[in-house]
Amino acid sequence: MLEAAGAIRRPRTTVVLRGVTGQVTADVYELNSLEVGDAKVGRLNVAAHEIEMVEGDGLLGRDFLDQFNWSVDNVAGRVTLSTK
Repeated sequence: MLEAAGAIRRPRTTVVLRGVTGQVTADVYELNSLEVGDAKVGRLNVAAHEIEMVEGDGLLGRDFLDQFNWSVDNVAGRVTLSTK
């Protein structure tokens, strides 16, 4: 997935992520840009580690989402991003 997004070949560094399920060490990669549907942001650092997901390719963080106005339609199972 990261290669498809244009990640550099080797991680820049590692970080420890802590959440409700514990902590994990993740590699940090630099992307020139990241596109999700029609939404696109420029240079971005992303943390990558293996997780079990039923659907999807990853999780979007605030560093991406804060670039947009967004709304969640729980009934339709859809998130809509629009420019600020």
